[in-house]
Amino acid sequence: TGDVAAIAAALDSGADVDESDGQATPLYLAVRGGHFAAAKLLIERGADVNAAPTPGLGPALMPALAKRRIDLINLLLERGANPNSQRNRENALHIAARSGCLDCVKA
Repeated sequence: TGDVAAIAAALDSGADVDESDGQATPLYLAVRGGHFAAAKLLIERGADVNAAPTPGLGPALMPALAKRRIDLINLLLERGANPNSQRNRENALHIAARSGCLDCVKA
């Protein structure tokens, strides 16, 4: 979810910022849901921007590209996301091009 207060409380109580349920990390879910403030908080608290819970999902940059979220793309790249990371043998440029997002390619 995008409930920043609840996320902060969970992290303050010792929750692992990169905990994966085998499907996704909290950062991946925040980005996929379009929750900028939640994604920013998770990154500020140490979330690994390049964590890929499964090879099929890839890191959090992938849903940001697929959803054409320039704000999230820039946040992730500024915080060290690898633009050469892959999802199902596609890199970020492939995903941006397939989604038809020229601004994503420029980011």
